[in-house]
Amino acid sequence: MPQGRSIRWRSLEHEGLEQLRLDAYAEGIKVRSAIVGAADEVRHGVLYELNLTPDWRFQTLLVQRTDGAMMVLRRGDDGVWFDMQGDTLPDLEGCFDIDFEMTPFTNTLPIRRDPLHIGQTRRYWMAYIPADTLEPFAAEQIYTRLGEDLYRFETADGSFSADITVDADGLVVDYPDLFERVE
Repeated sequence: MPQGRSIRWRSLEHEGLEQLRLDAYAEGIKVRSAIVGAADEVRHGVLYELNLTPDWRFQTLLVQRTDGAMMVLRRGDDGVWFDMQGDTLPDLEGCFDIDFEMTPFTNTLPIRRDPLHIGQTRRYWMAYIPADTLEPFAAEQIYTRLGEDLYRFETADGSFSADITVDADGLVVDYPDLFERVE
């Protein structure tokens, strides 16, 4: 993956736009992003910063909304999750990655960290972060690699499914009805 990559997505659901900067260093990967949009006629803005290990393992997430809400999430090398105050989050035990509702970027984490062969399916426990509460909870998700650049994403309870197109780096190009890459 090239150093200093910028990616822009348009939200198809919330009239929004995300501008993301991805920098890979020897010691890890740093992601910085700004999102603006509107949901139910309420405008919103979000800044987030994500730190990953060089092999795409989640380390930390900082989210700041323009309404003043903020959250910090951290996963230790031992798999223990912590909140902004440093308190442990036992409900996230067994989760490895995060899925932040407001961005297609977090779909890249399991795709890059744990590559699948075409036709292969794998289940993951994610720390899912809803946009409205920013309170993470454990959610089981299923990824199936359908083709060279195509993955099916499903919630384990069957409530949602989408076939996501990615580029050679595993970054979302098209997430039907939710996000599309803007060049």
